[in-house]
Amino acid sequence: MPHWSSPKEVFEPYIKRMKVMAGSKPIFIAQTASTSNTQNSLQNTAKDQWLRDSYTQLAGMGVRAILYFNINKECDWAINSNSGKSAGYKNAVNNPAFGYLSPAELAKKI
Repeated sequence: MPHWSSPKEVFEPYIKRMKVMAGSKPIFIAQTASTSNTQNSLQNTAKDQWLRDSYTQLAGMGVRAILYFNINKECDWAINSNSGKSAGYKNAVNNPAFGYLSPAELAKKI
C-alpha cells in the first residue's frame, strides 16, 4: 500500500469476503508484516502498535493463524529491526486467542 494503513483498512475487506465465500472454514493469514516507515518518519512505536492492533483485530474477526514475514527485504519487515526485537510482536502473540509457535516448533508439526 502506498501509505500507512490501519489494520482495519488492510484486513477487514478481505476477511469479510473470505467469510462470505467459505464461512465455515478457518481463516489463516499466510503472510503479513509491518514496517516502521510511516508517512511522517521512522517510528518503531508505530510498528509495535500496528502489530498489537492487527493481532487483536484479527483474533476478534476469527482468524485462526497468522504467519509473519520475518525478513528485512525492501524495508524493515522483520521483527528484529532498527531498535531490536519488536515489543509489539511479543505483546500481539501473547493474545490468548493465539497459541504462538516458534519456527522450530512449527517445522515439527509439518
